[in-house]
Amino acid sequence: MDKLTFDVFISYRRDGGEVLGRLMFELLKNDYNVFFDHETLSSGRFDTKLLDIIEASRDVLVILSPGCFDRCGNEGDWFMSEISCALKHNKNIILLMTDKFVMPTKKELEALPSEIDTLIKYNGYAVNIAYIDSIISKLNNEMKAPKKEKECYINSISTWKSVSEHLAKPDFVSSLPNEIKSSILRNAITSFLDEYNAKIFTSILDKMSGSVYNIRTKFRYEIEIDDEFNFKSVDIDSSKYYSLYENFSYTKRFLKGAPEKSFWLSFATNLDDLDTALKDENFFFSENLIIDGEDMEILTQLDDEDKMRFYLSTMRTKINICGTALNPEQVIIDKSGIFARYELTEEMINNELFDVKIKFQIPQRMGDGYFFASINEPTYSPFIRFSYPEDTFDVTMIPFLNRSVTAKDTKIFEGQRELSLENEWVIPVSGAIFLIKRMD
Repeated sequence: MDKLTFDVFISYRRDGGEVLGRLMFELLKNDYNVFFDHETLSSGRFDTKLLDIIEASRDVLVILSPGCFDRCGNEGDWFMSEISCALKHNKNIILLMTDKFVMPTKKELEALPSEIDTLIKYNGYAVNIAYIDSIISKLNNEMKAPKKEKECYINSISTWKSVSEHLAKPDFVSSLPNEIKSSILRNAITSFLDEYNAKIFTSILDKMSGSVYNIRTKFRYEIEIDDEFNFKSVDIDSSKYYSLYENFSYTKRFLKGAPEKSFWLSFATNLDDLDTALKDENFFFSENLIIDGEDMEILTQLDDEDKMRFYLSTMRTKINICGTALNPEQVIIDKSGIFARYELTEEMINNELFDVKIKFQIPQRMGDGYFFASINEPTYSPFIRFSYPEDTFDVTMIPFLNRSVTAKDTKIFEGQRELSLENEWVIPVSGAIFLIKRMD
């Protein structure tokens, strides 16, 4: 990785700061070269490349969340290492404070590394989601990193005529590398369309450059949370968990390539740390599983038959492809999570329209948290609904679809949050974050 690739670095404590960190990444990535480890560092967070990237960056956004300084005195704490590196290299540090974060008292600072006292003297903002546009505007004024240049080789009629003379020669075009061909086409599109529509079109173009390309329609994603998860015959305290139900359906059309014959459903305790044996496998759908380590250990001790029963009966997992219900060929439960392997028939693979329906319920540990509903492929007219018992939970929806962090097509009902776009394409990565707060 080129250490000069990124101009803005987002530093955060994963337990408490990840939601705001992800949101800031989504809001800034189109204008700046932003590093957010969840999205950018494929080899994992705990890597010395992080410090190289901080050293090369101009701005460091530090997310301050409740308890973020608690482990800063521990040897090898990476959040502390990131802060120390930013201070050492005199980076332009901007603090972003989540809801309920409170600055440490003088007495508390005495027990923390001296760098924390230096850090909290930097300029910062308490982030209120309702006024997120104002925060972005202030960041734009304070950051030293330059905005990305909106390059366009073809920005006038005269320029286009000059370029078109060369592009009309087949020998010349065939001699160009594929990267140059794609760049010319993308910039041509940008010059003829407004920036928003060009972005949608070119994101689809980039997808088509791969070996497989598809679009999705009839996209419907329904999520529901309830009070307790029933572990049935497994000896785990159900009162520690609520149930998360998901009902996911769409129709996929492959414009290039075809679905792989074998695929996995993943319910991972850490999406960045899947079982080593499965890293190169085809994951059809992945969900985050928030469960205590000792309870996960109980599930790993089940025999193969009970693991299959837990997956099918307790989690009530059902998957239907092209009108046919599929049963898993294999279920793996280890400390990394719960994984199920399926096989497609040749008829399904060759089907013109690939219809998908997935249903399941999983346990999620009680307490405040979030749910990230992601749209990671070009999708037409998506619909997302999040339902919850309003006397138990309070849910805030943060949509980020295409051109804005807010969307006109959002609806708020008692115990429900809905997000939909009618007759419009959504570009990857879009979706919504649902902040879940347990009522006292």
